[in-house]
Amino acid sequence: MKKGHYGEKWLTAFMGSNWEELNKKACDPRKLIEKKIGNRKFTNFWSDWWIGEAPLAFKFNRLFKLETELKATVEDRVRSGTGMWSWRGEIREVRLIASVHLTDKRDVWEFQGGPNNRFEVAWMRKLIADKKQTTTGNSKWCSWVPKKYQILTWRILRNRLATKDNLRKMSFNAGNNECAICSYTMESVNHVFCDCPIAKDIWTKVFTWWGIDWRNQVSAEGILEEMVAYTQYNWEKKIRIVVWVDFLAQLWSNRNDITFNNKRRNAEELFIKGQGDAMLWLENSVSQLLAGDAD
Repeated sequence: MKKGHYGEKWLTAFMGSNWEELNKKACDPRKLIEKKIGNRKFTNFWSDWWIGEAPLAFKFNRLFKLETELKATVEDRVRSGTGMWSWRGEIREVRLIASVHLTDKRDVWEFQGGPNNRFEVAWMRKLIADKKQTTTGNSKWCSWVPKKYQILTWRILRNRLATKDNLRKMSFNAGNNECAICSYTMESVNHVFCDCPIAKDIWTKVFTWWGIDWRNQVSAEGILEEMVAYTQYNWEKKIRIVVWVDFLAQLWSNRNDITFNNKRRNAEELFIKGQGDAMLWLENSVSQLLAGDAD
């Protein structure tokens, strides 16, 4: 990250485009990035985030509306702690900035914890990966899973599939809102992949196949956490991720076949097909690995 007044534009873009994703990964940018006040010439007093929990224009919106010079710098407003103000009305006191100590150094942005307090993409990527809550939270996909199914998994984990409950939220008429497979309850991502009787049957078979005790999970992510909980090696974890993604794909394909083609398959048929597809994916990945193309 460039130092000085260029930091303001970078921080605004960074927070605006990535805040939600970083927050989900337990990486709070507010704890990492701060403006280091030096000679106060390159920091806007109101719009730059240089003190407190937010820019002063947001935190003290009513005061900001009384300000006559919206582009005032910290230097303009803080001098030896006394303050130089230009209000549209009388203000009794401003206490937040009383503890600010100024120096002759230039104002700079500092990235707390980064190399030499400077921002580096590689360091931020490592931080996000270290903060991941599960294997699926990692910023890098498992390379053994075909791209098409990586996208499907991404949509499942973020509840972006066109299930009936999501279509209803978008005001689409999906007809009957019940699950097309069991007709027990409204169709949702968690129901299709976890709660539906055929989903429970599938995961019971998968866990029995791998010799893992099956405990009913309420989310696809929870199922994966249980599958990889006791793996020791990276390749072993990748194999189980492949199997997990493959059976997510089988469940979604079965849902679509029933919804659009009125074609039903039982749990045993889906399980056998899933085993075959998973073995093909793994064989292809091993071939690429031996050729030096896979991670």
